[in-house]
Amino acid sequence: MSNTAVPTLQAMKISLLSFWHRGRAVERIGYLVGAVLLASGLIHFALLAIGGGSWAGPLSLRKPTTFGLSFGLTLITIV
Repeated sequence: MSNTAVPTLQAMKISLLSFWHRGRAVERIGYLVGAVLLASGLIHFALLAIGGGSWAGPLSLRKPTTFGLSFGLTLITIV
């Protein structure tokens, strides 16, 4: 990591923490639910990639992956 990336990461951390501290309780809950959905989507994607499953079919992990990632990102953006 270059030296210029460190101040950028610090600025990003400060910015995200300000959103958390200034937010109301309902906004914090929205951020947490969005983060859980994103994590769920990433976990399902990892299981799909490691397990070698297919993207097609009724028992694929495609739907939970796309739901978790897309709805989590949407929820965080709306909140």
